[in-house]
Amino acid sequence: MPEYSRFREYKGAIIGWLGAAAVSDVLIAITLTWSLVGSISCSCAAFFDTYYERITDQVEDGDQGY
Repeated sequence: MPEYSRFREYKGAIIGWLGAAAVSDVLIAITLTWSLVGSISCSCAAFFDTYYERITDQVEDGDQGY
């Protein structure tokens, strides 16, 4: 039981460890969100660019697309 009596000595280290863990979790969440939003935006932009090109090509060719 003497190990538990020294627990208060480690308070600074524990607070630092928990703080660093919280900061790293936030950074990971921000990085993953930024990465996913970026990949979705690029995919959507590429899809709509291709779709727009198909429509404009059909209009220029006089095709009704039916």
